Amino acid sequence: MWCTDIVRENHGKLAVKIPTQINNGEYLLRTEIIALHNARTAGEAQFYPNCAQISVTGATFGSPELYPVSGIYNPTEPGILFDKRKGGATYKIPGPPVYSP
Repeated sequence: MWCTDIVRENHGKLAVKIPTQINNGEYLLRTEIIALHNARTAGEAQFYPNCAQISVTGATFGSPELYPVSGIYNPTEPGILFDKRKGGATYKIPGPPVYSP
């Protein structure tokens, strides 16, 4: 199942879990949909980002690595350059690794 299927089923909403092992503070939470219908050509994937400013309080301590928003993807990495018609049964989510405490 693709993320867009989940968003459609939930009427435009997507639930995400913020790890409890993260330092208290202000964070910019970024989610995005990557449209892959033209992604078989480098530079043709379409990005639809969403951001929310969140305040984390009452957490235990942990320090996930932080990444800049710009330059996070390479236009030829798997998941950005992608052709569903050529073995698209598996999809590698692009970008940095998901934080796992």
